[in-house]
Amino acid sequence: MMKKTGEEFGCKITVTDDKIIRRQIILTTFTRKMKAKIYSGFVPIRLSSSFEHVNINLAKVTHVLFGTRYVETVKIKIHANCRIRSVYFSDRLYTHKELPNDYKVEENSTAPRVNTVVADVSMVPEGSRVQGYTKGQSKQRIGSALQTTAAGHDYVHGFHTILYSMEGSPLKFWKQEVKHGNVECITDEELKTLAIEVQGKDIQTTSISCPSDPEDSLGIRLPFFNLLIKKTGEDWCFEITVTDDKNVRWQIIQTTFRKDTKAMAHVACVPLRLSTSWERISIDLAKVTHALFGTKYMETSKIKIYANCRIRRVFFTDRLYSDQELPGDFKVNIIERKTAPSTNTRMAEKSSLVPAESRLESKQRPGAGLQTTTEKSNQGFHTILNSVEKAPLKLWKEEVENGDVKCIKDEIITSSAIEVQGSDMQSTSITCPPDPEESLGIRLPCLNLLVKKTGEDWGFELTLIDDKNVHQRIYLGSHSREGTPVPLSFRWPLKLSNYWQYFCLDLADVTNRVFKTNYVEMAKIKIYANCRIRRVYFTDRLYSYHELPSDYKVKISIQG
Repeated sequence: MMKKTGEEFGCKITVTDDKIIRRQIILTTFTRKMKAKIYSGFVPIRLSSSFEHVNINLAKVTHVLFGTRYVETVKIKIHANCRIRSVYFSDRLYTHKELPNDYKVEENSTAPRVNTVVADVSMVPEGSRVQGYTKGQSKQRIGSALQTTAAGHDYVHGFHTILYSMEGSPLKFWKQEVKHGNVECITDEELKTLAIEVQGKDIQTTSISCPSDPEDSLGIRLPFFNLLIKKTGEDWCFEITVTDDKNVRWQIIQTTFRKDTKAMAHVACVPLRLSTSWERISIDLAKVTHALFGTKYMETSKIKIYANCRIRRVFFTDRLYSDQELPGDFKVNIIERKTAPSTNTRMAEKSSLVPAESRLESKQRPGAGLQTTTEKSNQGFHTILNSVEKAPLKLWKEEVENGDVKCIKDEIITSSAIEVQGSDMQSTSITCPPDPEESLGIRLPCLNLLVKKTGEDWGFELTLIDDKNVHQRIYLGSHSREGTPVPLSFRWPLKLSNYWQYFCLDLADVTNRVFKTNYVEMAKIKIYANCRIRRVYFTDRLYSYHELPSDYKVKISIQG
């Protein structure tokens, strides 16, 4: 309990976390924005010139500032200018009426108000930093202890909400942009409870974004983003801006009006398929950031949700939770159907054509991350064709003229292989991805084929994208006699025997040598007749045969 007696005031609290590291939490009136460093964090505070109760949940502040668990308070340093009535710790937040008599100030006037602001950044949602100052907010709920949303529900470890439609002012941390539309709280006929409706003439005309100030950052470090939402129009999308370990911001756009995944310099568009019923969308931001941009996720900076939709809750979690694991108020009770909303973990109808780790998974298992093949994932290995899988060519387009493409059992390796056979090399081929407007988007630099030539001539064609966003084409064929560079393409002679061989190509090195640019990603692969294929995959580097995982090797049966 204290009173500020000068223009500025500061207090330094030193705590120890579960990693036995000392952290400093600095409360100050002369800082406007929150700033977190490795061992210290600045939290803006607003005080009047009257006596106030300043309440701080050190466990929560330590977690949101440093991502660690509070263990104990080591030291407190209070600077000028102030008057202090008492300094004490408690097991939870108590209202003025609940305090023992000797913890109150006996005055004829009204009791000192409880300072619930603690930080002067009202746009910072729960789980990111600390709640900001909100005019007129002078009462703090029992047990809320530094709430970072206006939520009346109790704090649940591992769950941080930034929008909840059942709150008193659910959009107080959000900026509303409305043109030819509306943003309002309505009663959903399916839920029979309140929901935020964002409706517009088209998706660009109306939106809500958090934080409201474009210069501010959410700073939320929990890696799983969740929305409980219902699409109310034909198209819908939302944007997530994340910050990586190099302090670079990346934008992930989930949209229902794109058919393919497209990654650019700092933006990636990901297709999304939704029904018109309530669904929970769950995204592993750490995995997605690494898969799309090749960097490490640190925190979420901004969320923007466009029309047309209804929103029940937007929240972050420490891991992927099944519907059964969710707390009660994180679920919805659909009265008519009496079933929980579906969990949309696939995130894209056509993302299944995108090879492993290049984009997003078409079906996500709890905690599984981003798997885009049916086989077990190996770090640094991403397969786009495996002949022993069920439906091995589901990601490929078959072009057959005077030939055939089929799965056969090869007598040498004594296992299945894809045979591409034609009257000549150009007559039959397989291509990935099947849609010519789509791109693989694979950034791993080494292409590997386990292949056997079955005719006189054979070749394959690669289309890649360089750092100038130019599509370059490399054609490798057994009938080419010498390297022939032409604008935006290169023909490379290829010599293969009629035995099974591992073919490895360093795409980064080839792109630099041939086109004098830097390799960014693989866009397309086309394999011609005549050959048999056991596997096509990408790796983070060139591996020797002994370094390969066991299921990437073949056992050659020697007869005679």
